[in-house]
Amino acid sequence: MDRIREMLSNLSELSTEEIETLREEIVSEFNAINEGDLNSEVVTQMTELADAADALKSETVRRDAELAELSAARDDASSRVLPVEEEVV
Repeated sequence: MDRIREMLSNLSELSTEEIETLREEIVSEFNAINEGDLNSEVVTQMTELADAADALKSETVRRDAELAELSAARDDASSRVLPVEEEVV
């Protein structure tokens, strides 16, 4: 759990590969504690892991939106600078 918490504290700085590794660690940890005895500590850990999974989803959505905006801005700049190829009729 400590490694997961540490990586979450730097979530915006993680690479795509590191985010995927973190996702795998969250699922693995969740599955491990889900197979054990049920008590309040286990439920607390499961909730913390679910919150971590939500944070990963939010970060992924944020990155996708940022990439879409950058792509649109690039396309706009390209259309203003590069000549448009004329169709041959």
